[in-house]
Amino acid sequence: MRARPAIAFDELFASDRTRADVIVTFLALLEMTRLKMTRITQEGAYAPIYIELSVRDEGEEPLGSTEGEEV
Repeated sequence: MRARPAIAFDELFASDRTRADVIVTFLALLEMTRLKMTRITQEGAYAPIYIELSVRDEGEEPLGSTEGEEV
């Protein structure tokens, strides 16, 4: 996620993954969002969901927010 400013939610699960991989990834995403490490946005109903890092390494500026509703 550090390489790109935002990633589509479905890209996290696009590759051939086991059920356990999908569950662990989803739970990690929920926890990271709870800890405010990531931000989840969606511009409207049925629009793509995007995930972005809300924090960076020490010494770097925080990431800006994207338009849309936070989920």
